[in-house]
This record gives sequence, C-alpha cells and structure tokens, in this order.
Amino acid sequence: MEELLKQFNFSEGEIIVYNALLKSGGDKVSNISKATDIKRTSCQEYVRSLQQKGFINSGKIGNRFFYQAEDPDRFRQIVNERQFILSDVVRILKDRVQNKDWKVRMIEKYEANTIVKKLEKKNKVIKTHEGNTAGFVISNNNTIILYSSDKYIPALEIESQELIQFHIDLLKREV
Repeated sequence: MEELLKQFNFSEGEIIVYNALLKSGGDKVSNISKATDIKRTSCQEYVRSLQQKGFINSGKIGNRFFYQAEDPDRFRQIVNERQFILSDVVRILKDRVQNKDWKVRMIEKYEANTIVKKLEKKNKVIKTHEGNTAGFVISNNNTIILYSSDKYIPALEIESQELIQFHIDLLKREV
C-alpha cells in the first residue's frame, strides 16, 4: 500500500499519519503524534499537507481540532479529475501545435516560478493575475505563463501574441 500512496506524492511521514488516521477513525494531532512516534510539529505539518491534498478533513469540537482520513474512494475521484484535466490539456496542445500558431511547452510549477522571478528581475513582466485556482503572467517578449494553484497540474509556457492579447483584454474587462 505504501508504494500506491507514493504514487499520490505521499511522503513517508504522510503515509504513517494517514495510516494512523485510517486505523483510529480520527483524532487530535497530539494523539496522532503519540500513536506514530512523530514529533508533534512534524505531525502537524503532515496533517496540513494531507489536508491540502484532499485526503484528510477536519472538524472543530470545542476548541480542539480533530482530523479524519477521507473515504478511500477519494483516490478514484482525484485520478478521474486529473485524467479529465490532462485529456483537455493534451487535446488543446495538439490542436495548437498542428496549427503552428502557438509555441507551447509544459513545465513544472517550480520551473514556472523560476521563470517568473527571472522575468520580474529583468522588468519584463507586463501583467500578472492571481485567482483562487489559477493565474497567469504576461511578459513583454510575447510569452505567457499559465499555472494552476494545484501543484499537480503542470504549468504552460506559451509564446502567442494572440493569447497575450486575449488575457490583457480579459484583465481590462475585470477592472
């Protein structure tokens, strides 16, 4: 089972915490820490990370937070969501590459952050926009970086004057 959880980017500590929550049915961080022999602060980080990934939910009773592992069907739901997003991304990219009107490449979120920092350092950023689930950065060298707040969805670096103009117009309408 550990190898399967690693496929969902679980760290060793997250695997231990998740298994403890499955076994207990739910608990406070202090009790999870004791049951797993993981320092409380580290345990809290693992719980927070698993909660961000959508595998743990929480509730407050009085002034204490309790955490519970999500139903294991959540794995199936996440796979289906990623497959849906990926099939859309691949379809769009294939269309654009065949039409040769965009130069597109998929990049990791950390690479997108690095590119954006370099553009900002060289004062080449024209517009930025950060929404709840996604954002984009437009540079003055006809490049746009599109990214999602979900670290598992790759970012895109696109060279397209048409797409840049679309996003600039979109920002004007929002104001």
